[in-house]
Parts: sequence; C-alpha cells; structure tokens
Amino acid sequence: MKAIFLKLCPNCGDDINDYRLSLKVPCEKCLPLPDEKILELIRDRKNTLSYILEILKEHGSLKNLHSLYKIEIQLEELNDLFYKTTGSRLWSAQRTWAKRIFSGKNFAIIAPTGMGKSVFGIILSLYYALKNRKCYIIVPTAILAEQTYQRIISFLEKIGATVKIARYHSMLSEKEKELEKETIISRQYHILVTTSAFLSKNFEMVNGDIFDLIVVDDVDALLKSSKNVDKVLSLAGFSEENNSSRA
Repeated sequence: MKAIFLKLCPNCGDDINDYRLSLKVPCEKCLPLPDEKILELIRDRKNTLSYILEILKEHGSLKNLHSLYKIEIQLEELNDLFYKTTGSRLWSAQRTWAKRIFSGKNFAIIAPTGMGKSVFGIILSLYYALKNRKCYIIVPTAILAEQTYQRIISFLEKIGATVKIARYHSMLSEKEKELEKETIISRQYHILVTTSAFLSKNFEMVNGDIFDLIVVDDVDALLKSSKNVDKVLSLAGFSEENNSSRA
C-alpha cells in the first residue's frame, strides 16, 4: 500500500487504499477479506465481480454497487437463456451490449455482419418477454420479419416456454393479416415483429402502446421516413415535448 484515497470506495464512498483500487474491489470495511484471499479469488474465478458482489450482499454491505449487482444478475440470466437457445454463451461484445441495455441506455450497435447482432436482439427480446415485458422488433423486409418470427418460435420450443408473439408483413395471407391485426390492436402480445414499412403505414395500430424494449434491425431502412424516428420514440414512452427537445 502506497496511498489512501479519501471517499473513493465505489461501494460505500469511504476511504480506500490504492491496493484495493488496483484489484478493483471495495474497501476493507465493505469486504473484510485478506488481500491474499482476494488475489486467490481473482486468479481462480472467471467472474470475480459476481462473486465479490455476492459476498457484499451476504455481509449486508452492498450499497452503491447494488445497481451493478442487479446488472450482473440479469447478465447471467441472459447468458443462461442464450446458451439454452443457441448452445453458445454470450461473447465479450454481446456482454457489453447487454450491460448497456440493463443500465437503461439507448445505443446503436455498430459491428460487421456475422457478429451476432440479430440473434442477440431476438434473445434479448425473448428474455424481456419471459419477464412479462413488451418488446418490438423492427426489421427492413418481410422475409426478415417472418424469419425472425420463426426463430423466436424455434427458441421457445427449445426452452419449453410460451410467449405471445404478433407479426405483420406483406407475405402473410389476407386471413393471417386480419388475425394478426386483431392481436396487435388488442395488445395481446409480448413480442411484436414488423417491418419499417408497417410503422409508416399502420402506426395507428400500435399508437399509444409503450414498449419496454425496441430493437431496430437496420436503422437506415427505418430512417427512410424521418417521421419513423418520432414514432419509435413515442412507442418508447417519450412525449412530443421530449421529442421536440431532442430535435
């Protein structure tokens, strides 16, 4: 130890020494473990952070890091769902995207084709839907809309779960369109899958609904109609006043 930093413990806001900070752990008051033990944990465990947060919770000393603890729990739940549906674990970039989302941030994923953006969006929507929260997936074409819908069905069969899904696109028969319209208008779904064109032409069908998560696959297609941005913001819960202030 060479220095003590005043009021810089990330958990309690009290003093913390430079060695603890270098290990990225809270102060000795919050985490009453010998430094040697902490070093051992860091060497032996893949997810040291989750374990440290669990110890803080057990000791009743989890304070400022409580929000981080919740994010870690959600991340592991999503990781388990990802494994059950795809047979793979979240890789580093996907974990970063998930942490941003669970932190309540809106952001754009910029990554090359094949990096798992679409699958990530689908399984994230499924994760929210399984918690009885409402999601909207917007894709550029009817083919992608149907593929997304079928993929969700396939994932649900793998985990033996049931989630109400609605989709609307030009490839549906007239009878299917009428049935889907009824479902959408009555809000009887957890996940909605449509094209960007649907948002432009049939916004009145979803207007007034508020989604916990909106996943836009191919933002360029959505931006072909500038009014679509306001529509998406409205569906995310922003008022016209919010939208105007953001313009």
